[in-house]
Amino acid sequence: MGLVQFVYLVFFGSIIALFLGFDTSTLKVDKKQKPLVSFEDATMYTMDKKQVTQIAKAQKAVRYKNKDELFDASLVIRVNDKTNNNLLDVLSAKKVTKKGNNLYLRGDVQYDRANTMQFESEVLNYNLNTKIATNMNKFTALYNGDHLSGTNIYVDARNNIVRAKRTKFIIDLDKK
Repeated sequence: MGLVQFVYLVFFGSIIALFLGFDTSTLKVDKKQKPLVSFEDATMYTMDKKQVTQIAKAQKAVRYKNKDELFDASLVIRVNDKTNNNLLDVLSAKKVTKKGNNLYLRGDVQYDRANTMQFESEVLNYNLNTKIATNMNKFTALYNGDHLSGTNIYVDARNNIVRAKRTKFIIDLDKK
C-alpha cells in the first residue's frame, strides 16, 4: 500500500516539475570577466626607488581581476644589462595582455632594442622579470643595419643573446 502511494507521489511530482520548469540562468557561470576599471588614452608609469622602469601608453586600458589589457599600446621598458644600465626596449602592438610578469603582444608587433635591433611580427611574448622576448611566428628584423627574416626568435635583453630558426640574412657589405 505504501509503495503504491510513493509511486503516485513521484509520478505527480514529476509532472508538476515538468510544467514548472527550472531556472537554469543561476546555474550558468559567467566566463567573461567584467572589468574592474577602464581608461581611455592612458599613460601608466612603473617606478622603483631610483627611476622610472616602465612606461605604458595605450588608446584603451582595461584592468581585470587577474590580467590587464592594453589596446593600440606602446611600452618603454628599461633594461639593465651587463654593459649598459640605460638600455630601453620599446614594444608596440594592437593588443597587449599582461598576466603576472608576462606580456602577450598580438597584432602588428614591433620591437626596438636601443636602435641596434628592430623586428616586426604578429605575435610576441615578453617576460618582464627575465627581459626575454620569444616568438614562434615569422618575423622580419633589422640588426645593426643588416636585414634578416625567419621564425622562432629568442631575444635575451640582459645578456644580448639573439637566436632564431630558419633565418635568412641579407648583409650589406657596402656599409662596412
